[in-house]
Amino acid sequence: MVSDVLGISISGLRVSQNAIRTTGHNIANANTPGYSRQSNEINSVGGTASGVGYLGNGAYTNRIERLVNDLVVGQVRQDTTLYNERSAYNTNVFQVNSLFSNESTGLTKGLQSFFNAMQNLTDDPTSTSSRQLLISESQNLADRFQTLYTRTHTINDTINENVSIAVESVNNLAKNIAKLNQSIGESLGSSVSNSPNDLLDQRDEALRQLSKLVSIQVSEQNGQVNVSIGSGDSIIIGSVANTLTLGQNEYDPLKPEIFLSDRVRPVTDALSSGEIGGLLDFQRTVIDPTFNELGRIGLVLADEFNHLQSQGITANNTFGQDFFTSVDASNAASARVLPSSNNQTFDQLISLSITNTQALTTSDYRFSIDSTSNVYTVTRLSDNSELASNIMPVTYPASITFDGLSLDITSGTFSNSDAFLIRPTRYAARDFSVNTVQVADIALGSPVLTDTRLSNIGDAQISAGAVLGLLDSSGAAIPLLTSQTGQMSPPLLVKFTTPSTYDILDNSNPGNPVQLSPPIRNQAYVPGIENNLFANDIGQTTLVSNGTALGLPGGAPLAVNGYPAETFTFTTTNPSTGAVSSQTVLSTLNASARATAGQLDNIDGVTAKAFNYLELRNFSVSRTVPLQISLNGENLVEYELGAIAAAVPDPTANGGEDFNDYLAKQINDNTNLSALGIYAVSAYDAAAGNFYIQVHSTRGDDLSVALQAGGVEAIEINDGIAGNANVALSNGISTVVGGQLDVSLANGITMATAGTAIFNAAPAQSAYLGIQAAISGTPARGDLFTLDFNSSAASDNRNGLLMAALQQAGTIAGNTQNVGATYNQLVEAIGVKANTSQLNTDAAKNVLDQSANLQQSISGVNLDEEAANLIRFEQLYSANAQVINVARQLFDQLLGSF
Repeated sequence: MVSDVLGISISGLRVSQNAIRTTGHNIANANTPGYSRQSNEINSVGGTASGVGYLGNGAYTNRIERLVNDLVVGQVRQDTTLYNERSAYNTNVFQVNSLFSNESTGLTKGLQSFFNAMQNLTDDPTSTSSRQLLISESQNLADRFQTLYTRTHTINDTINENVSIAVESVNNLAKNIAKLNQSIGESLGSSVSNSPNDLLDQRDEALRQLSKLVSIQVSEQNGQVNVSIGSGDSIIIGSVANTLTLGQNEYDPLKPEIFLSDRVRPVTDALSSGEIGGLLDFQRTVIDPTFNELGRIGLVLADEFNHLQSQGITANNTFGQDFFTSVDASNAASARVLPSSNNQTFDQLISLSITNTQALTTSDYRFSIDSTSNVYTVTRLSDNSELASNIMPVTYPASITFDGLSLDITSGTFSNSDAFLIRPTRYAARDFSVNTVQVADIALGSPVLTDTRLSNIGDAQISAGAVLGLLDSSGAAIPLLTSQTGQMSPPLLVKFTTPSTYDILDNSNPGNPVQLSPPIRNQAYVPGIENNLFANDIGQTTLVSNGTALGLPGGAPLAVNGYPAETFTFTTTNPSTGAVSSQTVLSTLNASARATAGQLDNIDGVTAKAFNYLELRNFSVSRTVPLQISLNGENLVEYELGAIAAAVPDPTANGGEDFNDYLAKQINDNTNLSALGIYAVSAYDAAAGNFYIQVHSTRGDDLSVALQAGGVEAIEINDGIAGNANVALSNGISTVVGGQLDVSLANGITMATAGTAIFNAAPAQSAYLGIQAAISGTPARGDLFTLDFNSSAASDNRNGLLMAALQQAGTIAGNTQNVGATYNQLVEAIGVKANTSQLNTDAAKNVLDQSANLQQSISGVNLDEEAANLIRFEQLYSANAQVINVARQLFDQLLGSF
């Protein structure tokens, strides 16, 4: 019995020792990261049968177990991943937010100071100090652009460095977990029933640390764990750890790319969670858009200011040169195109030029060649839209246009599967700089000077005039202002032929203004509004009718104009999509120019101006009955009681001048003819030494002239068309003169005719002169307005006002935003992301705290509880020791009985 009692007490002593040891282990590791509280599982040894029943044999420690909940552990890992992703994003977005919104580092104050200096200069364009201030403020503005770029680039470099450190940490943790897998496997192999609790805790803690960096998926197999990251790529399989490596991005050597050691393709985009995911997401959603938007602002401001500078006049009466560095400087244009490191060759000379800053987006683009078909595609990466696609050019240079950009290929070898990343605005803030300019180089004046003749009868006024551009649609210089330094070539004269029509003439010889080439004639004027004089469309062209059937080609009287039915075909090419469409118009036989113009006007983008003209010359008539000259059925010679009225001058008197003046007045006073837009001018031909009458039809109706006179009397009709013969009208003879057409075609439209009767292969000529002026008010026939070069621009501020107006002008995103508002939107967007990020980070922290507290409540060491356990197990130990003491006394008594 004594031995049984001793054995039981010894087992109890061992159990209590184990319990005390476990409790002490818990207390010692109370602050050990990842440690899970352990407890002893104590079982009864069982009983031995006796006559009185089963007598107990004591207790034993079955095992020491960790108090963990695998579901909670997994939830903590997920919440850890989310929190660290958002925390990494949040930390960095607040840096950018502070940088761009701070008055001392942001762009807002620099823009305001620059435009304030510009406004001050326009108030006093002759001030040298104001000019110097503008130069200084422009340099300060450039410094701000460059500083913002540099600081943002530094933040981006820090992100890259942090990604590198995180990748190294992932690899170290993966190796550690693999080693722990091996150790745990070996421990389980030696004792399947007993778990290596501390090793399991270390592995769980390592997995938690790994979940900070990347999102992980954990699966257990035979006591070991397999771990995959991202979209399912295995990084740990048992005791084998895969490795993440940093490599070069396909296009950008400064941007890190993450690879798995057993993969060829990068896994960067798949790492969307954890600290690495947060850092990469920050680059994608904050750094890249910020670089691009800041660059777009710089590009637009520099280009628009340079554009105005180039078409303005300096204090030295010369056109201004670029104030800011050109947006298409060769080094900047080539830096915008990055070849793929996977291209087969690298000898391509390819660059990107900016053709329209107002059409710029903030997106990057990809130019790629199909792997089999040799078809290129340009893709806008922001929305994955395909903008252009065609067979690769076989001859160079070649250009591909899209979104205000031109991809210019100069030379090189291109192969299937070649690809290029296009970054139009990424580096523009870095490259924003001021050229070396002197105070006199600022082009504040406008080269266009307009004037209203003091002798005008009407009250119409012409605007000051402005320059639209100095280059045509092909990039060639427009000769009007550039062909002769300091001159408008030719100077222009606006002449009102009627109160509602005008011509714009070459005024090189003020004594004999002539039509321009192409002509701007018979233009309609609408009183009560501002009437622009010139084309705004840089691609507008004009076709002038020069066919074989026009006017009086045969020199014989015509009963009808003789114009055949003609087919006109208009082809339209959409400048954005390249889509081609066509429309056909068929004129009717003997149709007037006015009727044909009405048909052509129905085509979108087509404007047809019809007019007619004839001359009445060489009057060989006498003031005797039956003298009558009629125009379009209207008799011009007055009669009273069957006799020629006294008001009718003798046709032979005063060289015919008086009679011509009379007929011209009769035409102009005739309400029926005036309603048709027909008017006349009595003129003198200095070369021929005689007087004649010019008859104009502003609407292009046929002009019909008939003569009643004596048998030998006659007049001549001339249609004013070179090469056509005069027609002699004698008694009872009439003739019809057909009109002409000027057809204006909007950009992208061409016209072709089936025959040569009206348009005899007439080439289209550019109608864009690069200037604009407007007339408003009520003009009178004969009123004149001039346009010439502004040869004294030192105190002129008109171009300077346009420069100052850039502060509020819609020059970005299709003319919808100004530079200041766009920067404010950028700051606002960053601020919204920062605020949203803070809310998301706080929420993620709360969720993580909740799951971590839950895990701690299950697995954490409670020192109060452990102290109580320690007392309890100490008492248990003492009790078992007392049992041993009793057993010893019993044994001593037993020995003493012998």
